[in-house]
Amino acid sequence: MTLPYEPARWDLVPGHTALVVIDDQRDFLHPDGWYAKSGIDVTHLRRVIEPTQQLVAACRDAQVPVIWTRHGTRGVDDGGPFMQLRPFLRDGGLRKGTWGYENHDDFEVAPDDCDLLVAANKSWATLTPAQRAVDPQSLLKDSFAVARARQVHLGLPARGRRRARARR
Repeated sequence: MTLPYEPARWDLVPGHTALVVIDDQRDFLHPDGWYAKSGIDVTHLRRVIEPTQQLVAACRDAQVPVIWTRHGTRGVDDGGPFMQLRPFLRDGGLRKGTWGYENHDDFEVAPDDCDLLVAANKSWATLTPAQRAVDPQSLLKDSFAVARARQVHLGLPARGRRRARARR
């Protein structure tokens, strides 16, 4: 039997590796979050919690920077296509400054971690099919370039090891 996601192993190389934890927020993962309150079974989403905790711990032990991102919006007007893809979000959920917008309770953003706030209209969902077909490495490179630009703008150290909130 082949599993849909085979375990993978590779060396984490300090100075050349960062862990980016994307959207592990209460509205996605918590039984009282917006997705669950909207009738979506979040059981399968919650399966990321324990492996993510283990990976974060391993990265911290290896002094690999941990970068947390949160997906959010101020409302329908700045939600972009995401609001059309997830109509139940039009009435709430993933709103900046709300309980559900914050990282899930099972994750701790350490003082040395970098915490980036991502505007909903800059999400993967807004990319065209042609942009999605581009080599993922170049997309990651662009994402890290944006993160690095924010880091420089915020006056963070070169490795971004201080908690920061990038706001628009």
